[in-house]
Amino acid sequence: MKNISGQHGASAVHRDSTDTREIPSPVRLRGPFFRKISVGLLACAVLLNVNLLTASSNGFLKAPFTPFQLSLLPSFQLFQEDTMVFGLAASILYGANDRMFGFSTGIAYYAREISIGGQTCLVNLAGKFYGYQISSFFNFVRERGIGLQASCVNAGQGMIGLQIATVMNLFSGPVYGIEISPFYNRTGRMIGIQFASFNTTGEDGAIGIQISYLANMGKGPMTGFEFTGGVNTSEGMTGLELGGINYIGEKGVKGLQIGYFANIVKGSMYGAQITSYCNWVGNGNACGLQVSIFNRAENLYGAQIGVVNFAKSVGGVQLGLINICSRMKGIQIGAINIIANGWIPVFPGINICF
Repeated sequence: MKNISGQHGASAVHRDSTDTREIPSPVRLRGPFFRKISVGLLACAVLLNVNLLTASSNGFLKAPFTPFQLSLLPSFQLFQEDTMVFGLAASILYGANDRMFGFSTGIAYYAREISIGGQTCLVNLAGKFYGYQISSFFNFVRERGIGLQASCVNAGQGMIGLQIATVMNLFSGPVYGIEISPFYNRTGRMIGIQFASFNTTGEDGAIGIQISYLANMGKGPMTGFEFTGGVNTSEGMTGLELGGINYIGEKGVKGLQIGYFANIVKGSMYGAQITSYCNWVGNGNACGLQVSIFNRAENLYGAQIGVVNFAKSVGGVQLGLINICSRMKGIQIGAINIIANGWIPVFPGINICF
């Protein structure tokens, strides 16, 4: 094998030294045609470089409006951002214009001031929009939207219309309309309908209907109807409340509370409380009816029906196994009746004081 290789190498060297034929040189582009191509490519490169420099903060072309916008990035798009789009805006990655009247499609597009029409990108962004935002990922309106939002997540400042999210609707300002999500809705103020596992509202409260699997939670007052399998909380309630536990703050209740386990009011209650285990009215008055195993009120003007009834002062009726109060103008019916400052402090069966 070594001899063969050696002979092969020797013959190759001998052939190289004795062969006088010209070895072909690498192919070279020659002639006027190839010179024109080279000059054209160089001109395109220079022009592209100039365009990139001038488009560092905006698009290539400046015009008052255009029927078509194509964007790779805001610094690399066909028309500048202050050009109004009357037609179609297509973004390969991310595009932006101050005003868009028509439709946008692509990965992400931002109508900085206003969008009138439809946005159907993966990410839809707008200062204001009138129309619809439909996305499989994220919709955002900086100030206010009127129309339809449908996405995985809808977010922004304010909205009038319909919101449908596969994960959540997140708004810091008011929403007037309908919010639907399987998991979470949050608004600063709600007038309309909320449906989710969790519904939350801010200090401006809610007017309408809240339906949730787990909780309706508001920092402000609620007017309307609340239903949940878990907890309803708000600063005040006017209307009907159905839940596992209903909790209302200082502004109290005007209406009906029906709870599986407990109704708790920190302020006053005007209406009725019905639950299995506990009705509790803290610092205010209970004006109406309490029905539960245990009923408690600061000042009762109405009736308590339960196993144990307690109030500091009563103007009305206590009906239960054990009835307790400090002062009374009314009647107690039960096994043990206690009126601390009454004519007869403790008496079985019936105790009366006026």
